[in-house]
Amino acid sequence: MWQRVNPNINVSLEIDYLHRECERAKTSPVYEAIFRRLHLNQWTESESPFISLDDWDSCEGVFPDLAGRTCYGGLDLSSTQDLTAFSLCFPPEKEDHPYYFLSFAWVPERAVREQRKKFYYDWVRRGYLNQVPGDCIEYSFVIGKILECKSKYDLRGVLFDRWGAENVRQQLENEGVSMVGFGQGYKSMSGPTKELLRLVLSRKVKHNGDPVLRWCIGNLTVEIDPAGSIKEKII
Repeated sequence: MWQRVNPNINVSLEIDYLHRECERAKTSPVYEAIFRRLHLNQWTESESPFISLDDWDSCEGVFPDLAGRTCYGGLDLSSTQDLTAFSLCFPPEKEDHPYYFLSFAWVPERAVREQRKKFYYDWVRRGYLNQVPGDCIEYSFVIGKILECKSKYDLRGVLFDRWGAENVRQQLENEGVSMVGFGQGYKSMSGPTKELLRLVLSRKVKHNGDPVLRWCIGNLTVEIDPAGSIKEKII
């Protein structure tokens, strides 16, 4: 079949390259879609999730007591109706231990009231999503949670998207939180995003089944440049 749809095999396209790309296609729906489209001459959906939910669900597990453990944070602030999220990554204490992911999310009351996303209400009711009064996120709630985590865990630093975050950055740095700006391009995102996929596929990640985080993972897609570098985008 490869020969039929790639008549230039071993002329302009080496068979070993196809084997390598085929193996990579088995690791992620997005790589599968690219392989099928470019090398098998098949139509595919324009958007494919980077991490399959089956793989993500297989990483759910029980957490140990994480109090006092070293961790690193990631902060993504929203402007109005979108989710604001703060996540923690606890690296392994031993070589055969997993990374633990813990996430918190906020949404404006208006978004829940208008039921722009009907599952928001259920997540708020179950305690997975924090509802903030008003039409947009009041960042004091987010700052308070980050400082709470700082007092409970050994929070070494927080990576954040610089857009619209200057005031929050200043307030947290004044409280002794190390804030590190993180770019949104291929250079910054490619390595960490590929490593996340590798850790999920090798079951070296543990999460607590948070449905908000699961929804975000399911909506994670990537853009790939000609060199094979990737960056994330949310659909």
